[in-house]
Amino acid sequence: MPTGSVMGALLSWKLVDAVPPRGVVAYAALFWILGSFIQMLAPGIGVVGFGRLICGIAAGVISAVVPPYLAEIGGRSNRGKFASVLAMGIALGFLGQIGGQLAEVSILGGVLEIYPEMRTRLLNLLRFSFAMQILPGVVLLIFCYFVPPSPRQLAKEGCWPEAKSLLADLHASGDRENAHVLAYLHELEGDVLNQPQRVRARLVLGMLVTAWSQLCGVHLVLHQIMIVTVGAEFASSDLVVVLLHVLTFFFTLPAIGWLDSWGRRITMKLGCVCMAACLLWMGLFQSRRIASSEAKDNNGLDETHVPWAIKSSHGDSLGMIIFCCLFMVTYAMSWGPIIWVYPVEIFPGWLRSRGFGLCMAVYWICNAGMAWGLPSLGRSTDGCSLNWIIYLYVNWAAHETKGYTLEEMDHAFLSGRRAWQHSSGERIFDLLVARIERQQGLQGTDHAAGRPGQEFEMTEWASQQAGTPDVSPT
Repeated sequence: MPTGSVMGALLSWKLVDAVPPRGVVAYAALFWILGSFIQMLAPGIGVVGFGRLICGIAAGVISAVVPPYLAEIGGRSNRGKFASVLAMGIALGFLGQIGGQLAEVSILGGVLEIYPEMRTRLLNLLRFSFAMQILPGVVLLIFCYFVPPSPRQLAKEGCWPEAKSLLADLHASGDRENAHVLAYLHELEGDVLNQPQRVRARLVLGMLVTAWSQLCGVHLVLHQIMIVTVGAEFASSDLVVVLLHVLTFFFTLPAIGWLDSWGRRITMKLGCVCMAACLLWMGLFQSRRIASSEAKDNNGLDETHVPWAIKSSHGDSLGMIIFCCLFMVTYAMSWGPIIWVYPVEIFPGWLRSRGFGLCMAVYWICNAGMAWGLPSLGRSTDGCSLNWIIYLYVNWAAHETKGYTLEEMDHAFLSGRRAWQHSSGERIFDLLVARIERQQGLQGTDHAAGRPGQEFEMTEWASQQAGTPDVSPT
């Protein structure tokens, strides 16, 4: 499936230019339903793999198209909230998957004890799991019918009155002459007419942020907590895994509030520090478990080459489980939602969907690499060191994007200010709103609802803003 997801993310590069976002998502939902049907009815493992490939393509397309759409309709004060809700939905999906599988095993497991046809029952259990995948695909397909196009999509098609009405519904409760709506519309015009700017550094930044969200140690924790639990001979390893996903879901809630208030940089840096601390403590408990196992059971490293799966040492194993949970809590509040907003908003409009599609391809490549590489790559001390490297890079290269509109990102990244230097003064958008409000006060608010530039003489300034990112309307 990760292979198909890489293909789908790269395929979105072409699809977003030919089909509106909701159309792309609808086609991807159909592909997901088709792949699920193929897996459910597959006569052999080869056909199951083909169905998984189709579902992977659909997942890759959806993961590359949905976040840019959410960023474009969210506005500058709500992009973090939308990304956090998206991360909560992903966490809820994982929780539902784990809970459904445990329920199926508990229900059909009893049947297996009564009837000897174990192979048939297991196949039915697997087919039922594949059938359950159809439900979210159908829900998403129906939901696409009610999703409006993005304002940028309408502007690209020349539908400026429709774009103005949509912006008014999104940001001003339908008031088409609201100063914020007119400011968004003028910035959108400058963005649509924008010529390509220097984006190589931002493309590298976006790909590294998505890659590091997979390399920071999250797979190490998710793949190995069950091994730790089973190796320590605790009563229920399934309960520990369910608890981990429940914590991930509920601790995404704080990110809804602070991504748009604290900012992206501080969230990423605090996440790196806390995750590095958790991995360091996990490494210390891991070393204690190895030493205790060698002392008590006379086990050599040949039998414990995977140092997680060590029996006895319940205190140290419990310590590892606690810090695994703390790691996932930190990830859910920081890097979990950040990858669905920051790599999206740093690109200019003409590259946003395609650039994020490339970032998602890197995301799925790292996802597959970690899945295949663990547990041989599973040393928590390596993850701790990598998190400090991530911290240094974020501090050096990641500009703060909180409070900027998507159309102002060129100003944020090309103004000559270093990433760690605080931005002083008002945002261009706020100055533009103030200018429009002054003109409304002088001229009244009875303006036509045509193309931007007819109500106010702002088109010349919008073009200057597109060509010169650090220009000021004052």
